[in-house]
Amino acid sequence: QTLASVILWSVISAAFIGPGTVTTAASAGVAHGLDLLWAVVFATIACILLQEASARLTISTGLTFGQSLDRAFGVGAGRWLRILVGGSVVLGCAAYEAGNILGGGAGAGLLVPVSNSVLTVLLTIVAAIILFTGRRHTIGWVMTLLVALMGVAFIYLAARQPAGIGTLLKASFVPTIPIGSEMLILGLIGTTIVPYNIFLGSGISKGQTVSLMRTGLTISVMIGGIITAAILVAGTSVSSFQSFQDLSEALRSAMGDIGAYALGIGLFAAGFSSAITSPYAASIIAAQVFDWDTRRQRWVWASVLAVGF
Repeated sequence: QTLASVILWSVISAAFIGPGTVTTAASAGVAHGLDLLWAVVFATIACILLQEASARLTISTGLTFGQSLDRAFGVGAGRWLRILVGGSVVLGCAAYEAGNILGGGAGAGLLVPVSNSVLTVLLTIVAAIILFTGRRHTIGWVMTLLVALMGVAFIYLAARQPAGIGTLLKASFVPTIPIGSEMLILGLIGTTIVPYNIFLGSGISKGQTVSLMRTGLTISVMIGGIITAAILVAGTSVSSFQSFQDLSEALRSAMGDIGAYALGIGLFAAGFSSAITSPYAASIIAAQVFDWDTRRQRWVWASVLAVGF
């Protein structure tokens, strides 16, 4: 049961580790070394707390997020809040989706000599097939495999860096704000505490106990935080980062071909997993906030995927 819960909640870590996370964490490592590692730790802990509160609300009351709004504020005000909150988050999912698909394609492009256009079409089709199944456990297993790929790739890159355990622990728990780092700190926090995950977590928590939810959620998000931290640590090995191709060449120079391949695998897994979870989250939000049925949920994820494409 514990393993099943971790697999189910791996959707959350897969959702927040996308191309934006890779870009932001790598940029933080390039620009400020390990100085911003504490922001990743802070964001990971905050993500666990917010997700747990959202999921516990659903498990304890049996109400969807939309029903909770109606009960708290009345049907009239609750309806407008649902439109405002749910609509804006669904639009946010659509806004993320293009970057997710392009990020997955960029990672695959570092591994195989195929044009971006072909990779974009292929990734979109495969994502649509996975989403069409509608089975959360199938999606959970796919996300678990992709998160494992990310973890192996980025942790390998981080392990090749010379930083000692003491240095890493100090950077993780002693906050420092170097001059010019403010936007990167906000970016590291914002790319980990993704708003649509709060709705997604509420939606997938149904049928779980609070204790199982807490175990699966905590392990999954902590793994995601470790991967984000590994990306930041890996970024300290290069002196500049203007594009993924530049980063790949820099890692190839520092570590050989395996460094470039690890980046490609990790970036592909990050982008493709988020390309699936962003439309999936939008469909869950439609169910949670608007009480839409399966047919209309499919229209939601299909629309988000189409916008990204």
